[in-house]
Amino acid sequence: MPLLDFALPGTPQVGAGTADLPADCRAFLLASHGAVTLGADPDEALLRMETLEACARITLLARTLDPGAALPSGALQALRRALGDHAG
Repeated sequence: MPLLDFALPGTPQVGAGTADLPADCRAFLLASHGAVTLGADPDEALLRMETLEACARITLLARTLDPGAALPSGALQALRRALGDHAG
């Protein structure tokens, strides 16, 4: 997930960092601010945010339980293909 540089809230620099993101990017992090998700409408953006938060919780739990564990090679790409546009 892309991490954009810090910018003071309310300044043009907050939005300027998004210019370099890929056109299909639907979720990113603003340094020292938090996550941002986009969608065709507020409901879709909210669903993406809820999905992002659920993934973050699962990742934190998994790393806490077994810090050395990792997905098998190719598993992340398979998940992205299976989830399609819902993966962000």
